[in-house]
Amino acid sequence: MFIKGRAVFIALAAIFWVCLSLAPAQASTAIYYSAEDNIYGWCAGYAYDRAHTCAHDECIKQGGKDCQLALECDGGWGAIAFANAPAVAVGATCGLKDAYFARSQALAACMNVANTLCATDTTFDGNGQSSTTASNHNFDLTWLAQAMLQIRDFKLQNADGEMGIETRTAIKKFQTALRQTPTGIADQDLIDRLLDAVEGPQEFASIIKRDVLDARADLGDLTYAHAASPIPPMAFSQDLMQRSDEQRRLALATILADEGRPCTLPAKDAEPLPDAKSGVWNIGCVEGDYTLMMTGDGSTVITTGKSTATPDSKSAPAGDDSGGSGKNVTAAH
Repeated sequence: MFIKGRAVFIALAAIFWVCLSLAPAQASTAIYYSAEDNIYGWCAGYAYDRAHTCAHDECIKQGGKDCQLALECDGGWGAIAFANAPAVAVGATCGLKDAYFARSQALAACMNVANTLCATDTTFDGNGQSSTTASNHNFDLTWLAQAMLQIRDFKLQNADGEMGIETRTAIKKFQTALRQTPTGIADQDLIDRLLDAVEGPQEFASIIKRDVLDARADLGDLTYAHAASPIPPMAFSQDLMQRSDEQRRLALATILADEGRPCTLPAKDAEPLPDAKSGVWNIGCVEGDYTLMMTGDGSTVITTGKSTATPDSKSAPAGDDSGGSGKNVTAAH
């Protein structure tokens, strides 16, 4: 669903541990998981023993060959997320206050172990009522878009998974910067462009780990994650080298345009400097040529014209841009 994430602090309110709203003890939730098959089963709203039996049986019905208990909670909201292919991973949570916290926690846990983006597979309350597939999909698109827009310094009051006027306005500003039609719609193309702007899904996943999971340490007992096949660690420049020529030109033009350098998408050409220790690219756009250096700390150095030598990120020429200073992303309370 999402295929492609710059280091930045995601400011999360200290009320996360207050956001556990557990149902009465007799209304239990159980989640069973078969790691070998990447299959789960869950049941909620039953007495303890029945919830466990039900969840185990559901896991087997789905094809799980070795269904083991992953989580048990006294009610509350739960969610389960799977990693985007080709990664194989799961993130699960239960016992939370509402659907927002359940979805965002499951996504964060999954992204942490998968080293890439994940998508919500199911969301349910303490009585066993499930959210629709469309609701999960729309939440994922909106929440991820809001977080990355805030990373790129587009002003949003909250990353809450709800599409409102403020979010649509920020999306339109980003699309305008890329010289795209400003639709204000959170769709797959927007996610792809934002992921390139923040230098890839692995960088974004590391942000989510540091500033969501670590900030919600008190939810550890209510969170489960497992990766059978995570994405191997790699720098964004390495990621680009594995893409097609057109995809590289599109990604690098996105970074330039987002940094305020005119470059119609996709760029005309894009070639790496072979002797660079970090990712350094010569990029040709309709509007002119640039050299772009990814410093490895989430920032970029852009110089006008193509280069045969690696730019010095500590002494970039006057007038050139160094991007990627930390920005705050404020999650909904």
